[in-house]
Amino acid sequence: MRARAAVADDDGYLASVSDLMVGLLFVFIIVLASFGLNFKVAQNEADSVIDELAVERDELKEAQAALLARQTELEDIQVELLERQAELLRQREALELERDILRAKDRQITDIARLYTSRNAIRQAMLEEIQNLLGSRDVLVSIVPENGVLRLPEELLFESGSAQLRPESEPVLLLLAEVMARVLPCHTLRASDLGPDCDGQGAGLIETVLVEGHTDNVPLSGGGAFADNWDLAARRGTSVFTRLTELQPSLGVLKNVKDEALLGVSAYEARRPVSAEDTDEARRKNRRIDIRFVILSPTDEQLRAITDTFE
Repeated sequence: MRARAAVADDDGYLASVSDLMVGLLFVFIIVLASFGLNFKVAQNEADSVIDELAVERDELKEAQAALLARQTELEDIQVELLERQAELLRQREALELERDILRAKDRQITDIARLYTSRNAIRQAMLEEIQNLLGSRDVLVSIVPENGVLRLPEELLFESGSAQLRPESEPVLLLLAEVMARVLPCHTLRASDLGPDCDGQGAGLIETVLVEGHTDNVPLSGGGAFADNWDLAARRGTSVFTRLTELQPSLGVLKNVKDEALLGVSAYEARRPVSAEDTDEARRKNRRIDIRFVILSPTDEQLRAITDTFE
């Protein structure tokens, strides 16, 4: 009986252990199944994250490539801007150089204008002096300052259609010769050759003095003493020139700073009228003797001094 009871106890014990082991195995299987399920879920989530990261990586690569392309574009733009800046600098330098040249030219023109204005002013003063000296002796003549002309009307010197000086012209020409012989040396000689009566401002100013014969536009009648108005104009100019140098021989030998004869004769017929009107009064004005005082051109040294800025 005791043996059977012991066997029965052992069988009960083994059954209990077996049940326990089955329970543990069941729990293990459940845990393992849960772990497997969780692992699968985790793996799926990991795969999803990996896919998302791969997409983000590709997007980052594309963004990086875009940035690199933009950087290259910006570098090209920078190079272009630098080249444009260099071109603008060259243009500015060229414009500044052109501006400086224009300013220098403006100064040159101003200097030349000042030179001629000064010379014209001196010549005008000389003409006014001659006019006043003649006027003080009741010899009234007109001047054209801008052209450097002392004007003697026909009736003061000649009969109509004649180149023979009127006797009444003798005192006029004598006074004119005296005044010219007095005034001209101060405006033709070099400063070193001027006399004490000259202020030196007009030294070397006058290059030539031309005694000009002018007629009206009415043709001469045939068979007269002159071939035409050209002949009349030339012979009238020659008559005045000859008489002035006879009355004052110094005028005939007076020279300019180029050592050339100062006085000369020219004729213009009716080609330089005082008045273009077709009236007797206009034709009377056009018949005249003009004494033209021509200013000496600036010397090469004077022009070179003005244009030194362009060397």
